[in-house]
Amino acid sequence: MGHGGPGSITGPSQFSLDSSLARTFRPHGKLYLDLTVNATNLLNHPEFTRWNTTWSDASLSNAEQFGEPNSTSAMRSLQTTVRLRF
Repeated sequence: MGHGGPGSITGPSQFSLDSSLARTFRPHGKLYLDLTVNATNLLNHPEFTRWNTTWSDASLSNAEQFGEPNSTSAMRSLQTTVRLRF
């Protein structure tokens, strides 16, 4: 049984696009309406965050999984905020 050290598996390049849009409206006098939209992982592209670095001679099924991704990052998320200032 063995464990691969840090950086022993070279995976695909990682790319993530986060974005934010904000707009302020002035509907009347001293009232301001702020609208903000935040997006994480805007393109919904999977990023692999952990890799299987365990190699075991005892079980062939574990040896076949060496170097495969174990988990991915979160999927696309949108958050909208509306704020009234006076």
